Amino acid sequence: MRRCLERGESQWAGIIENTETVNQNEMDKSMAKSMIRKQTSRQQAFSLDAPTASQVQLVGEFTHWTESPINMEKDLAGVWRTTVSLEQGRYGYRFIVDGQWCDDPACPVRESNPYGSENAVRQVT
Repeated sequence: MRRCLERGESQWAGIIENTETVNQNEMDKSMAKSMIRKQTSRQQAFSLDAPTASQVQLVGEFTHWTESPINMEKDLAGVWRTTVSLEQGRYGYRFIVDGQWCDDPACPVRESNPYGSENAVRQVT
């Protein structure tokens, strides 16, 4: 249904209102997806004993490998730790210690990768 513009009313008012409604709907959908993701994701702890290292990063399928590495924090005992929220699934991962790719010695499940080494595998249920 069309309506006439009131005196002083801009023709853009309806467009702005519709845009705000669409943006609010998109925001609501995004928030709902985020809440669902939080409900299905699990906190996963990763650690690596490397007391002489100056930097350790966690990389894997969940970080798009080196695209978004996760910097780990070193505790007083020299163990590097981080916690990551992951959805259910199977994830290959590795550590980068002072620029060198390293295995997770604590992970018994591994799979070959195309670079001649192996990725550790974390199964999130």
